[in-house]
Amino acid sequence: MVRTDTGPFITDLRVRRTIKLEPPRLVCEELPTNASMRQRVAEHRTTIERIMHGHDGRFLVIAGPCSIFNKHGTL
Repeated sequence: MVRTDTGPFITDLRVRRTIKLEPPRLVCEELPTNASMRQRVAEHRTTIERIMHGHDGRFLVIAGPCSIFNKHGTL
Protein backbone atom coordinates (compact mmCIF):
# COMPACT_ATOMS: atom_id res chain seq x y z
CA MET A 1 0.00 0.00 0.00
CA VAL A 2 1.24 3.46 -0.89
CA ARG A 3 0.18 6.67 0.79
CA THR A 4 -0.08 9.92 -1.15
CA ASP A 5 -1.27 13.43 -0.31
CA THR A 6 -4.78 12.37 -1.31
CA GLY A 7 -4.79 9.31 0.96
CA PRO A 8 -3.88 5.63 0.74
CA PHE A 9 -4.43 3.55 -2.35
CA ILE A 10 -3.67 -0.04 -3.28
CA THR A 11 -1.23 -0.81 -6.09
CA ASP A 12 -0.72 -3.98 -8.10
CA LEU A 13 -3.81 -5.58 -6.58
CA ARG A 14 -4.20 -8.11 -9.39
CA VAL A 15 -0.55 -8.57 -10.40
CA ARG A 16 0.45 -12.20 -9.85
CA ARG A 17 4.04 -11.91 -11.06
CA THR A 18 6.33 -9.84 -13.21
CA ILE A 19 8.78 -11.03 -15.82
CA LYS A 20 11.94 -9.12 -16.62
CA LEU A 21 12.23 -8.51 -20.35
CA GLU A 22 15.51 -8.53 -22.21
CA PRO A 23 16.64 -5.22 -23.74
CA PRO A 24 15.59 -4.92 -27.41
CA ARG A 25 19.25 -4.87 -28.47
CA LEU A 26 19.74 -8.40 -27.11
CA VAL A 27 16.51 -9.65 -28.66
CA CYS A 28 17.61 -8.30 -32.05
CA GLU A 29 20.94 -10.09 -31.72
CA GLU A 30 19.26 -13.38 -30.82
CA LEU A 31 16.51 -13.12 -33.45
CA PRO A 32 17.99 -11.55 -36.58
CA THR A 33 15.67 -10.43 -39.38
CA ASN A 34 15.87 -10.81 -43.13
CA ALA A 35 14.72 -8.65 -46.03
CA SER A 36 11.33 -10.39 -46.26
CA MET A 37 10.59 -9.80 -42.58
CA ARG A 38 11.63 -6.14 -42.78
CA GLN A 39 9.36 -5.69 -45.82
CA ARG A 40 6.39 -7.17 -43.93
CA VAL A 41 7.03 -4.83 -40.98
CA ALA A 42 7.09 -1.85 -43.35
CA GLU A 43 3.80 -2.97 -44.92
CA HIS A 44 2.15 -3.43 -41.52
CA ARG A 45 3.32 0.00 -40.40
CA THR A 46 1.82 1.52 -43.55
CA THR A 47 -1.47 -0.26 -42.84
CA ILE A 48 -1.48 1.04 -39.25
CA GLU A 49 -0.76 4.57 -40.47
CA ARG A 50 -3.67 4.34 -42.94
CA ILE A 51 -6.03 3.18 -40.18
CA MET A 52 -4.91 5.95 -37.82
CA HIS A 53 -5.38 8.62 -40.51
CA GLY A 54 -8.85 7.35 -41.39
CA HIS A 55 -7.93 6.00 -44.85
CA ASP A 56 -8.72 2.44 -43.79
CA GLY A 57 -12.01 1.69 -42.03
CA ARG A 58 -10.70 -1.13 -39.87
CA PHE A 59 -10.58 -0.86 -36.09
CA LEU A 60 -7.08 -0.86 -34.57
CA VAL A 61 -6.23 -1.96 -31.03
CA ILE A 62 -2.73 -1.34 -29.69
CA ALA A 63 -1.88 -3.15 -26.47
CA GLY A 64 1.40 -3.33 -24.66
CA PRO A 65 3.61 -1.38 -22.30
CA CYS A 66 2.15 2.02 -21.59
CA SER A 67 5.49 3.85 -21.57
CA ILE A 68 9.23 3.55 -21.60
CA PHE A 69 10.56 5.08 -18.41
CA ASN A 70 14.18 4.07 -18.92
CA LYS A 71 15.24 5.14 -22.39
CA HIS A 72 18.80 3.84 -21.93
CA GLY A 73 17.50 0.38 -20.98
CA THR A 74 15.88 0.00 -24.40
CA LEU A 75 19.14 0.26 -26.32
